[in-house]
Amino acid sequence: MKSKFGSHIFLGAAAVLLCLALISAHFTFGMYARYTTGGKGSDRGRAAAFRVTASPTKDNTSNSYSFTVTNSSETAIRFDVTVRFEQEVAGTVGFMGETYQIQNNVATIPVGSFLAPGKTSDEITLQMDLSGGNGGQEAFNDLANESTTGGENVDFTVVVNCTQVN
Repeated sequence: MKSKFGSHIFLGAAAVLLCLALISAHFTFGMYARYTTGGKGSDRGRAAAFRVTASPTKDNTSNSYSFTVTNSSETAIRFDVTVRFEQEVAGTVGFMGETYQIQNNVATIPVGSFLAPGKTSDEITLQMDLSGGNGGQEAFNDLANESTTGGENVDFTVVVNCTQVN
């Protein structure tokens, strides 16, 4: 005997099993899971303070020009010096036993001094040996633009070129 509902019971059971399989797969595998992420952040940077000063002193009797370079920065520095003459001048600029030719009214002295961070300083003395040009050695005797006998003023600028050392 064949039941009139036999094939329907089998299909109903299959449908119930399919629904249970889908529901368990949903919870087991997270098919419909929604993931959201959020975030908020900020970042700030501050550059290290860079403060270098050069304070000149003069000594006209020995034809030298002295100045102190002070590093008040938060970083270490290395520096070199360039001397630029305003007039046509020939000669040399000496530093620590080495002499550097004045070319096109400029002398570059590779001091290469290293100054640690904080309040550190280094005194630099440049020896001037000027000849020819406008004024010569006698002109050097007046760095402060005071009148002297037998010479003219020699105007020059000392530039301290600083580089931050990491």
